[in-house]
Amino acid sequence: MRFAFLNKKIVVFISFIGLQSVGAKPIEMDEIVRCRIGVDVGGTNTDAAIIGYDNNDEPHILSKFKATTTKDEPVQGIRKALIGAFQGLRGLGMATIESVMIGTTHLVNAIVEGKGLDKTAVIRLALPTTTSLPPLMCWETKQANAIGGQDNVFVVNGGYEYDGRVISQIDDDEIRGIPEA
Repeated sequence: MRFAFLNKKIVVFISFIGLQSVGAKPIEMDEIVRCRIGVDVGGTNTDAAIIGYDNNDEPHILSKFKATTTKDEPVQGIRKALIGAFQGLRGLGMATIESVMIGTTHLVNAIVEGKGLDKTAVIRLALPTTTSLPPLMCWETKQANAIGGQDNVFVVNGGYEYDGRVISQIDDDEIRGIPEA
């Protein structure tokens, strides 16, 4: 998975729905061909999970860890959760890590409150599957305007289903062609 950075900011959401049901059978590290790392920064706890995929593309929970969220310095909680998730994992090559996804309620709270938001480009990786539901359609005018409104909304090719299947390939040139917010 690749991301383009606009103004050195990017927002990625992750959901741990169904995490407990994945990878019921034990697996050896040398059977892992790729993995994904997910971090969820909540108001109380920060959770990290490392999901590995075998040659049959079956997901396996390799590790998960819960750390206390540090409200003034959320990076500290993220660091603790990641270190905890990686402890005990031996033989996981860095080349197998294909993505790191971080989600946070801090962002959601800022959006709901409409406070502390900068003018931001909203890039939806969804084409060709969705054009019927416009971005920001359920946002209150106050929140949408706080980030720059519809003028900063772009729908481009690419994206993934909730289970990681590719919707369509991300077109880096298409993303680079988006004007700065």
